Amino acid sequence: MFPNLSQALKWIEEGSNLRYLHDSKKFQRIKFLLDHLGRPQDKVKVIHIAGSKGKSSTAQALSFLLEQEGHRTGLFCSPHVHKYNERIQINKTMVPDDLFLSALNTLHKCIVQEQKNNHLFLPTTFEILLAAALFLFREQNVEFAIIEAGIGGLFDTSNILDPVLCIITNIEYEHKEILGDSIEEIAWQKAGIIKSETPVVLGEQQHKKATDIMQEQASQMHAPCYNYTDYIKGRVLSCSTQGMHIELEIDGPCLDKGKTELQTASVLSTITKNQMLSYLSCHVLALHKHIEEPRLRSRLELPSSAIAPCRAEIIPGDPQLYLDLAHTPLSLFYTLETAFTLFDKVVLLLGLSDDKDHNAISRILDPLFCREEQKIQKIYFTSTRSARSKNPQVLFQAFSHIPAISEKLVSLPESSNAFTSAMTLAQNTGSDIVICGSVFLCAHCRSLYHSGHHKNVS
Repeated sequence: MFPNLSQALKWIEEGSNLRYLHDSKKFQRIKFLLDHLGRPQDKVKVIHIAGSKGKSSTAQALSFLLEQEGHRTGLFCSPHVHKYNERIQINKTMVPDDLFLSALNTLHKCIVQEQKNNHLFLPTTFEILLAAALFLFREQNVEFAIIEAGIGGLFDTSNILDPVLCIITNIEYEHKEILGDSIEEIAWQKAGIIKSETPVVLGEQQHKKATDIMQEQASQMHAPCYNYTDYIKGRVLSCSTQGMHIELEIDGPCLDKGKTELQTASVLSTITKNQMLSYLSCHVLALHKHIEEPRLRSRLELPSSAIAPCRAEIIPGDPQLYLDLAHTPLSLFYTLETAFTLFDKVVLLLGLSDDKDHNAISRILDPLFCREEQKIQKIYFTSTRSARSKNPQVLFQAFSHIPAISEKLVSLPESSNAFTSAMTLAQNTGSDIVICGSVFLCAHCRSLYHSGHHKNVS
């Protein structure tokens, strides 16, 4: 038994590198853990979410909407920004330390006992956290459990669950070494969460091939399929650091038809689309009799509390910080395009994990950086404070071929030093700071800023 949560978390982190897509034992391990806990997944209505980008913003918004409709809702998401408790929430509140510790101790006892018979029984961090989440959701009388898949879908540990609704958000090139080199292969992996006769909601896709594959899978599984773009269309009327003013045109058999305008707390169009995806998902739940017909039209203007930290988050101040976990080529393009719309002068801090395609990222950002050359004051490449961080010098070399910014590039391996340098430059030039590419980097800089680090910069 662990006396405190920090020791329990140190224990589960021992499995942080034990993740393999085709690990044939993973479903046996999670099944064993859940069976030992009394199959808590059978006591909640699971909503399963997969996708390359937008899982967390969709899940957070859906959790908020279901809670507003009177449903006690659990949320299992990743990654966390500051503490593990963020990964398990009930009605948008992190699970407290004592309940989290109790769940982990229960699982530790079970795992240690099994290891006496099978020394190769080594659950991963994700498996332990998923089991803990479902256990806590049952113990706390949760009605709906929103579960984010880890990597992929078909072979993800979470795919052992039997959901009442599946949601697949935007699909991009990611985790090629695990999911495959093509959009078709990645889409096939994500579509693996679609279950027989279970409704599935598809987010807006950049690649038609991805949509085709998911719709085909839904057809084969006789799963009712609802495509976001068939029901919701929108355009941005204006955008500021306070959010976006958008016009929506809503249509379809399960939605209130008509046009409406609303103000969103998010400054990023992709997050706003994910919030609307959650709105559609609520109506699909009602259409399939899992909830009463929701009264959501008056709740479309989701507050900032419905947005997770470091997801297109703007922290006011002098300078302002714009933090986003974007790390794929397309998501980084949208994040930085938005930043250049919002700010007159930008200091960029970028760090990536080693598995990210830095060459593809530099290619897609090349025309954007050339167009916004005058706004860019400096670009700092730094480490992500993770063992899997990409060498900042590799990023420096990848971007140095862009003539418009080649003289504005700096490689600073220590992220605290990079943040200090960015703060100093921003204050001296009247710029704002954009930080993206890694949850570890965003979390670290966010903590430095909130600790008053910026006030000590001269």
